[in-house]
Amino acid sequence: MGNLVLALAVALLYWWSVRREPRRLRLGVYLVTVPWLLLAAAANLGAAALPQHNHWPMLVLAPLPLSVLALAGLVIVDSLTVLRTGGRNLRHLRTLLLGLALLALPVIGTLLAETAQTAQTAQTLLIGLAAVAFLVSFYLGVAFLSFLAYALSYGRARARSDPSAVVVLGSNLVHGRVPPLLEGRLERGIGEWQHQVALGHRPLLVPTGGPGADRHRSEGAAMADYLVEHGIPATEIVAETEARTTQENLALSQQVVIARGRQGHLTVVTSSYHVARTSLLTRREGLDADVLGSHTDGYAVRRALLREFLTVLTFYPRLHAVLLLPSLALAVLLARAI
Repeated sequence: MGNLVLALAVALLYWWSVRREPRRLRLGVYLVTVPWLLLAAAANLGAAALPQHNHWPMLVLAPLPLSVLALAGLVIVDSLTVLRTGGRNLRHLRTLLLGLALLALPVIGTLLAETAQTAQTAQTLLIGLAAVAFLVSFYLGVAFLSFLAYALSYGRARARSDPSAVVVLGSNLVHGRVPPLLEGRLERGIGEWQHQVALGHRPLLVPTGGPGADRHRSEGAAMADYLVEHGIPATEIVAETEARTTQENLALSQQVVIARGRQGHLTVVTSSYHVARTSLLTRREGLDADVLGSHTDGYAVRRALLREFLTVLTFYPRLHAVLLLPSLALAVLLARAI
């Protein structure tokens, strides 16, 4: 009963938090916690009904190793795919090693725990190191599940009406032209702009992106040409042509909108896999914005989600330190004491 009450409380907390501010990664934690508490309640009921079976605690713990395996598998499969298709460089090799390390951590933890049972010396140290190995791997696995849950949750949100501008984030051009991925963003941006016009609003349409690798043409200028070619009046388009990162896309686009005398929230359009990180960035930048995603090929989503997750991890160094450093410090103290 206690787990059911907690699950209801966390579900209500999620509902309340979404209404206040839907751009918080903790919402993903709430979404992961609710089914885990329901699973714990089911395990308790099973243990009470069938006490002769002692496997019920494993039902509660199962999501932890499964989440680690899912993350490690995604990293390894992606790395091997890239390496097999000719993308052999140090960055891809490091990614593969990261996946193997994620897979090895719980195995190492298990071996250390088993060794500690028969060890004559350093038993406490081995147990401490095993605990650290399990903690780090499970922490990353749960963080990955929370990120996916947040991405799915925010991706279902609907943008508010009457934005001051519809901002379309740029991506790499191919020989100076708009590739399919960027075309998907632009088509979603056109659709949202036309939807707002049909409602009687008149937002600006802001394609944003600086010069690419060839430095000959900015993404924003190429996107603006695409919009004009597809029927958007040039007077409704204001291109931002200097941004080099997503953070700059957002900040400089807002400056462009303000310079045109527009006030109000923004609707930001990007690829579906990029929505979660972009929404978190809009909040970090203090922008009043909603983020919409365009359709993206499934393979590209799988690869990009991993990159997005690893990038979002870097947003919260203090949180990671608070949660992980005490355990690492304990292992160091044990090593010095023994």
